Amino acid sequence: MISNSTEYEKDPQYTAGEYHHLMTDSIQQHIKQLVTLYADFGYPLDADQIHQLLSVPIEKQTLRSELENMVHLEVLVHHTNGWYATAGNAPLFELRSKREKIAQTKRLILTRFCNFAKQIPYIDSIVLTGSMAIGNVRDEDDIDVMIITASHTMFIARLFTYVLVRMLGMKRGRTIAVQPDTICTNLWIDSTDLMVIPEKQTLYSARELASAQVIFDRNDTFARFITSNQWISAFLPNWRMPAHERVSYDNRAHMVTRLVNKILGILQLAYMRPHITREKVSYTQLWFHPILRDFQHR
Repeated sequence: MISNSTEYEKDPQYTAGEYHHLMTDSIQQHIKQLVTLYADFGYPLDADQIHQLLSVPIEKQTLRSELENMVHLEVLVHHTNGWYATAGNAPLFELRSKREKIAQTKRLILTRFCNFAKQIPYIDSIVLTGSMAIGNVRDEDDIDVMIITASHTMFIARLFTYVLVRMLGMKRGRTIAVQPDTICTNLWIDSTDLMVIPEKQTLYSARELASAQVIFDRNDTFARFITSNQWISAFLPNWRMPAHERVSYDNRAHMVTRLVNKILGILQLAYMRPHITREKVSYTQLWFHPILRDFQHR
């Protein structure tokens, strides 16, 4: 059943039947908006993804019943793989299959990068984000990655990673729009500051993080990151954060390491600042490529 059922108690003018119809229409409208949003970007969702990304609380079984009803009413179309698209968008099913095959190929590039990057002792977590995380990629797309570093080492880790992607031929140019199969480290988080900055605590960011895939992780870092960002559940009430045992974490860095990181931070930020448009940069978080996509406005 739908979790939120207080409206009927507050509005006694509704009969039980009228209230049920009202809530059903509301849920179906939310479902249609979500499926339409992803369909606009060529990606039909499955039932689990709809449940996870929906911004209203609903139980899984109830959601499946609503989806069946919407298919029966021809509001949605359903594929045998379990995917849903809005009426008239059945060709998206073939497109998703095609793009998932492209994603499998790009995974080989990501794996090669991670095999080297995880040897950098300052990197605690490598997380796949963006369209690649859900397999909705085109041949010309790059690979978006979030990196969480050990405490007070973000700029050291970034320098090592820069050298690595250059050596591997995976460096994405700052001014080149289309660079397929390159690694785009567009989000950096230092473990001393795991909470996402307030201006990035949006429904768009919540859906990005809920869809993210951990490729490499040490010290339970990504779980601690998620635990530090409880606001995600406020946007996505059906999404469940990974359960883990909360343990004390020694985030102290050697004084020399802190000093080197501080110096590199001053130098890197000084280089970045003349080029900043809408990027968000600090000594503990770097948010690159923040130009608002159509996806964020929908």
